[in-house]
Amino acid sequence: MTNVPEQNNYRFDTPDLQCQRLAGGWLKLGVTTLCIAGIYALLLAVARTPLLKDIVPSDDFFYTSLVIHVIFSNVFWFLAMAGVLWSMNTRGRFIPLGWAALFVAAAGVAVIALAPFIGAGNPVMANYIPFLNSPLFFTGLTISGIGFSLLVLRTTIAVPRLMVSKPEGSIRFGIFTAANAAAMAILAFFWAFFTMPESIPDKELYEGLFWLGGHVLQFTHALLMLVAWMWLASASGVRLKLPARIATLFFTLALITVALTPIAFLSENITSTGFQLWFTTQMQIGGAVATVPLGLAVLVSLFWAGKAAPEVQPLRIALLLSILLFALGGVLGYMLRESSTLVTAHYHSVTGAVTLAFMALAYDLLPRLGFGVVPHRLARMQVYAYGTGQLLHVLGLAWAGGYGMARKVGGSGQSLDNLGQTLGMSLMGLGSLVATIGGILFLVIVINAIRQRGHAQVE
Repeated sequence: MTNVPEQNNYRFDTPDLQCQRLAGGWLKLGVTTLCIAGIYALLLAVARTPLLKDIVPSDDFFYTSLVIHVIFSNVFWFLAMAGVLWSMNTRGRFIPLGWAALFVAAAGVAVIALAPFIGAGNPVMANYIPFLNSPLFFTGLTISGIGFSLLVLRTTIAVPRLMVSKPEGSIRFGIFTAANAAAMAILAFFWAFFTMPESIPDKELYEGLFWLGGHVLQFTHALLMLVAWMWLASASGVRLKLPARIATLFFTLALITVALTPIAFLSENITSTGFQLWFTTQMQIGGAVATVPLGLAVLVSLFWAGKAAPEVQPLRIALLLSILLFALGGVLGYMLRESSTLVTAHYHSVTGAVTLAFMALAYDLLPRLGFGVVPHRLARMQVYAYGTGQLLHVLGLAWAGGYGMARKVGGSGQSLDNLGQTLGMSLMGLGSLVATIGGILFLVIVINAIRQRGHAQVE
């Protein structure tokens, strides 16, 4: 990989072999969750594409597939990658607790993966964390939740000394702030569980239980995406025009925003409109505190950077496409007026940006964790396929949503009422197919690198 001067290198190595192995375990879990998510993503694309959708039943099949896809691609995959970074960012202490967290989380993930095949059904499309309303699914969700909670616990008590005035310390601090956001999300889940009135309808009850913690958890994903952007910039030879102290300041502001969460617990009724408005405003304002300035700093540095060396071109391309997707998602978010596939476009644009950043980050981390080196030509094809596919997917959904296309509907139950909806969903189907190919390529590349174990490379 291309080297950058130490004063601009927002990366670090993990000399502790036990932490390396633990991080490698979380990476394997992440790859597994992405395999499962990819299978269901293809089924969803078929269920919403004109001419193909009628071969798919419109009842529980589509919605069950949607639940499993969202859980695995936007919860488990993200948290597994968080586990990689958090494990790298710890000292070699409480290692048994770290392995316990991984194994417990993996057990919960396995239960949820098997749940649809052994009778779990009745999908409920709650925001952030949809679910199958069955004891088996909730058992798996509880087990995995315990595992990820143990991961956060170890991360916060085994944190290394942070020299935040240096790039390495600043990026480590950013990873630490994400762990603190996750801890606040766990608190939010517990708060909702113990304060939610039992008299409200089941759908609203479940929505309230998962909406609060799921909403706060988005700060974790956003913060780690920023870490990935800064890491990828350094890894691809970009000299970030960003003093470490300034980067630390923006991470601190984001942490303060998350720390304000209990104010809403204490000042608003959990079922009130004001409660949701409080958190929506927190996301709109607090979410931009770090993402906008740090994202702009990366973009400016990219503009002045020279041509990337061939071996790091995939990282540079993925970085640009990730920023583009996230910016597009932000624009679409401010355009939302009613429930349509425009909402889905916003959601997929943002989550696609996080996923692409994590994919490229995995390429740079593999040799650092003792695995094989990624072939850069194939990796370049992969990031192009996934990134452009997601762009087409999002633009198609936004186009159809502009013509009133309903969200969370698929299969033969999906009605295309005008040419705009048909063209938009056709573009969505094409983009989904291209992105799925990119996702498959990623899995092939990473699994092959994991099988070809090397030696951790310290740069």
